[in-house]
Amino acid sequence: LSPGEILQTQLDGPDAARFTVVDDACAGETLAPGQACAISVRFSPGTTGAKTAVLELDGSINEQHGLTIRED
Repeated sequence: LSPGEILQTQLDGPDAARFTVVDDACAGETLAPGQACAISVRFSPGTTGAKTAVLELDGSINEQHGLTIRED
């Protein structure tokens, strides 16, 4: 993500309901180059099999980046 403010984080994708953001130290933060923040995600499978979701970071620089979270 380019330097700028992270306006919100959210989960999306086919199994997003199986993942929950439990701690988000990034939303509302403005990060300079080299800075970091942490997001904790909890996984609750409910059934066996692969589950996939995308963690989206929406920023003030009008970019959207995703991180695919996959549990097999």
